[in-house]
Amino acid sequence: MRILTRPVLSSGVLALVIGVPLIVLASIVAFDPPFAAALPTDLGSQDFSPSPEFIRIARVVIWFGIRGLFLLLLAVAIYFARPFFAKVRSGDPVYRRWLVVALVLVGVNAIVLLLMWPGFWVYDEFYVLTDVQENWLGTWQHIFTSVYFAVALNLIPTPVGIVIVQFVFGSFVAGYVVARSWSLVPRARLAYLLVIPFLFFPVLLFNQYPIRVTMMAYIELAVLFRVLVIHLRRDLVTDRYREFFFLTTAITVAAFWRSEAAFLLVLIPVLAISLRVFRPRKVGVPARKAVAALIATGLVFTGLAGVSAATTSPRYAVTAVYNPLAVMLQGDLGGPNLERNLAAIDRVVDLDIVKRDPNIYNIPTFFTKKVLRADYRAHLTEFELAYASLVAENPGAFLHARMQTFLATNAIGRVPVERTLGGDFLISGMAQGYIDEFEARNPLAVPISDDVRLATVRALLTVSDDAEFTSLTPVVWNVIPAVLLVILSFVVALIRRRWMFATVFGLLIAQAGITFATAPANFFMYYWAIYLAGWVLVGFFAIGLVRARAPRGGDAAADLTPAATTPAPSR
Repeated sequence: MRILTRPVLSSGVLALVIGVPLIVLASIVAFDPPFAAALPTDLGSQDFSPSPEFIRIARVVIWFGIRGLFLLLLAVAIYFARPFFAKVRSGDPVYRRWLVVALVLVGVNAIVLLLMWPGFWVYDEFYVLTDVQENWLGTWQHIFTSVYFAVALNLIPTPVGIVIVQFVFGSFVAGYVVARSWSLVPRARLAYLLVIPFLFFPVLLFNQYPIRVTMMAYIELAVLFRVLVIHLRRDLVTDRYREFFFLTTAITVAAFWRSEAAFLLVLIPVLAISLRVFRPRKVGVPARKAVAALIATGLVFTGLAGVSAATTSPRYAVTAVYNPLAVMLQGDLGGPNLERNLAAIDRVVDLDIVKRDPNIYNIPTFFTKKVLRADYRAHLTEFELAYASLVAENPGAFLHARMQTFLATNAIGRVPVERTLGGDFLISGMAQGYIDEFEARNPLAVPISDDVRLATVRALLTVSDDAEFTSLTPVVWNVIPAVLLVILSFVVALIRRRWMFATVFGLLIAQAGITFATAPANFFMYYWAIYLAGWVLVGFFAIGLVRARAPRGGDAAADLTPAATTPAPSR
């Protein structure tokens, strides 16, 4: 029984005992055999040209790699779950509150899932899932998305499992935010107000939406909130190197999963300084442990960044400029470098096609016309520089184009039915082909009731039976209030010299700015991470400014001010 006294080893053994049967079941139910003769449906041939021999070898490597990663993540989950439930059993109020809030939100989201079973599947998710079930990793929606789908399917071998994993994870993030805020704000009971953003309609819907931004947003929120917790209460850090490793890994995943979150990488040096990872002797840590932890962190960062860079589609950079470019070309552009800029852009995309069909809602011609030149990859750098110059010389045209898309994102103005929030999924006949294939392959993902499902989706989207906006839509599906509150909180944090809060809000502002400049369509998903993190973190900051009625001892007396600079010893 000595194994039970060794948490790492015992967690690994438990992961094998639990995980191997799950892998066997998933391999039978959810995946094709790795040695199947038929090639994957989508090989990403527009971006890469793998040979059939390479594909066959890669599929086997992917099959084993995904299952190894699944077992590793399961072991990590067990490793952290054990002390979590030990704290719950011992009566720790933070952990009990954390569990209660998380389970309540899991229950709410489970009810929503039952009403709209198997979740809110639209377009891209279908072919990402198909690739994964054929033991291939599609890259258009980023390779991290395919990896996440595959890992989730090994845990729960049905597409619904992907949805369940993400809303359970999100619910526990929410539980942590509420429970830890209780011990950080002067008027502790106000922490329960932080549950409210997790019940907003956009959040409830996105919890059922298996798209990469959902998990990425929860990872981002968890990271940003934990950074603030460390800043306010360094005594809560029991192992600064483990903390640095896991937070850096999470930051890297979020930053590369969606490019608008790239500025989150700024937090890595901030954490290194805050946790004093380069001064191990000052915190009683052996130098060899510090070196090993930093090397492991560097390897994980390099590996994740390298995989992301190597598998990112070269076409993706073009989508970030296609929408505003098409709209800008409808007006009279100027500038001393206009002709040179247009000529450089035309080497990558056919400007005649781009100009012919401007669309503030999406970039349909990018996918339906041969808009990319045959040798476009050789000219991508000059294309990007030329576009940047064109925008700099025509800022009014650029802002006008972007503002139209931004307003449509927030349900402001007359938006065509097929461009509303999921409206094309609700009423389009083209979607039925995806749905039929999806349901034929995944019988456990067939809706319990089509009518109830569509009614639930329409209710959460606040659209009519014809998928048109109602008077509630621009109120409910609007990121503008969250962005304005983040900006206001940033200013207040600067005035009050709350530098870490100012840093976090500044990162959200930068993320919103990048999204505004590059969003290829009016989909709310591009701003959803800002919407979620903005409401929650602004709420946390606001309730922290409410003074307590009378001084109290213990954690509840802690204000939103930094902890003492002397760190607590690791334990």
